[in-house]
Amino acid sequence: MRKIIFAIASFVFKILSIFPTKQNRIILECDYGKGFFGNLLYIYKQIKEEKMPLEIIIPINSGVRIDIQEDNNTKIVKTKTLKHLYYLATSKYWITNNHYYHFLPKPKGTIMINTWHALGAFKKFGIDSAKTEKERERFIKDSKNIDYLLVSSKELKGIYSKALNVEETKILSLGIPRTDILFDSNHMEAVKEEFFNVHTELKKKNIILYAPTFRDNEKEYFNMQLDLKLLKENLGDGSVILLKLHPIIRHKFEIPKGLEDFIIDVSKVNINKLMIISDILITDYSSIIFEYSLLDKPIIFFAYDYEKYKNNLRNFYFGYEEFIPGKMLRTSEEVLNEIQESMEGSYNKELIREFSKRFCEYTDGKSTKRFINHFFKDKQ
Repeated sequence: MRKIIFAIASFVFKILSIFPTKQNRIILECDYGKGFFGNLLYIYKQIKEEKMPLEIIIPINSGVRIDIQEDNNTKIVKTKTLKHLYYLATSKYWITNNHYYHFLPKPKGTIMINTWHALGAFKKFGIDSAKTEKERERFIKDSKNIDYLLVSSKELKGIYSKALNVEETKILSLGIPRTDILFDSNHMEAVKEEFFNVHTELKKKNIILYAPTFRDNEKEYFNMQLDLKLLKENLGDGSVILLKLHPIIRHKFEIPKGLEDFIIDVSKVNINKLMIISDILITDYSSIIFEYSLLDKPIIFFAYDYEKYKNNLRNFYFGYEEFIPGKMLRTSEEVLNEIQESMEGSYNKELIREFSKRFCEYTDGKSTKRFINHFFKDKQ
């Protein structure tokens, strides 16, 4: 059935491609229309701030709401519709953050820019994570329309080139747009004020952000391995855990009875906001560490299933223990001890800074402007 749908969409798209390309029209499609966030949101905001004469098309899935208002130069369209295909066929730029419509024959002259949805390179992804030849072929197809790809540093070009089957000459280290706000102190203060005005009960608490990655064999439910009861008993009422699950996990985490005030599921909240308002990050193999390292805050690595993950699931681009800016922890007791030490200011800030400098080449808050200047300013 999927192949039939792809074939029909491709056929209709070819017909629509007879319409001329509008040189000032761009598609900003985020995660297959699941929302509008991350790099694409900040690119959109910069275009609006500079009042650029560009027509912006934002495809969104049916039932999804976004905090963007339509105007003369901004249109919101439903994905998987004739109108969606029409705008794809007539836009000069396709800008996305994920694999993108390999079954559509990109019109000659249309430029596809993939900002990617993760920063850095930690666990293996794309072609490097393929378990079968069929999977590998799918990833190769997914990348065929890419003209340009963003990475956070020159060191990562080789990894991204192989993982996404993109020539290194097409990979640009302009910086990552969504990190810009992490260098804007006024914005960060405004985010904190807004958050704590809503969540007044959290204002004086130590906020621990737990943001684990997904496991390829656990996409339905999250398998909590942290001993939440142990943490609550020892950290007391002065601390709270905010749980941010990967969007690929389909079902909400069920909070254990008696812990409703200690752990809060914030999986629907913007990750940038959570990074800004939190005091400590607990993660495992997630690429969130690259952005969080820009904030000089403690990062705790809870790798309870390290061998299984390395050998059976994803594996890594670097030796895990040598790579991470912190200790690899296996047990909840170790995590508790690390939290307590971090709260007292005992963590390796210099190691985190070195990690940040290595993998986040541009730490000046001007990545979005560089992107705009590179692709649009000289073409007007």
